[in-house]
Amino acid sequence: LEPSSHDLLMALGRPPVAAIGYLDGVLAASYPELSFAANGITDLGFPPNLELLVAAQPDLIISSDANAESVSYEQLSAIAPTVVFTGGPSGEWKSWLDGAAAALGLEAELAERFAAYEARLQAFRETVGDPAAIEVSVVRVQPDDQVMMN
Repeated sequence: LEPSSHDLLMALGRPPVAAIGYLDGVLAASYPELSFAANGITDLGFPPNLELLVAAQPDLIISSDANAESVSYEQLSAIAPTVVFTGGPSGEWKSWLDGAAAALGLEAELAERFAAYEARLQAFRETVGDPAAIEVSVVRVQPDDQVMMN
């Protein structure tokens, strides 16, 4: 139920059995190989449909306190062991991924991914040189033709 853990599982080639629905709309158009249909992922919708979650028979549920208004820890933990992350992942994305990997026993796989990430980041830094000497714009086009600029 936490998008960051969904990304982690997909990156490690271990798709979740179920996930909140809006992720599929975001992913499917740009990355069809990550779509729910291509990976047999049950779309729980949002707020998550607990009957569908029960039917998916998860071994572990990863959620965040951001979902607390729509579904409680008590409800989730009655279905399967549940880990709830607090706070937002954007500034602490590495620690969130570390926590999800630890809960799933995927620490070694994540360490390999982080090592590859750090190597690519170092190569990028060498290519760019002095970051103050360049101008950058970030544009993200969503599947529904929505454009986000940072």
